Amino acid sequence: MSDKHEWPETVGKTGEEAKAFIQKDTEGRGITVEIVKDGSPVTMDFREDRCRVFVDGNDKVLHPPCLG
Repeated sequence: MSDKHEWPETVGKTGEEAKAFIQKDTEGRGITVEIVKDGSPVTMDFREDRCRVFVDGNDKVLHPPCLG
């Protein structure tokens, strides 16, 4: 288990690959990982138990996912 808050190593991977990587890295921390298409509406609330993975039209991670 890691106490990381950001995963730059997932940029360029598919959304599902990034989600699986983050879930494995945060196992036991109660983190929810969501895959979101870039430009989709999302709430602006900050949650330390949520990680959003933003992907482009080819399902590739655009920027480092982080908690919040």
